[in-house]
Amino acid sequence: MCFFNWESPPSQTVNPNQETDMLSNGQIQKFQALYRNRFGREISSEEAYESGAKLMRLVELIYKPMTQEEYGGLKKRRKETEVYD
Repeated sequence: MCFFNWESPPSQTVNPNQETDMLSNGQIQKFQALYRNRFGREISSEEAYESGAKLMRLVELIYKPMTQEEYGGLKKRRKETEVYD
């Protein structure tokens, strides 16, 4: 698996083998329930932990909160590009 980290500050290093956050038993059980409801099959605690940890890592890598200024700019661009019938 390849991890890209283009915008991390130099002081932060990404180690794909390092578990940054452990999932609690409750979180694992909730992930199992969500998986069962969505895909119709049971998964083990180990599978749920692995999949949940991967999902958390993906979100950690791609999620970037917006500032109020960025959100204002986004709203302005959306308004300017609205198509009227």
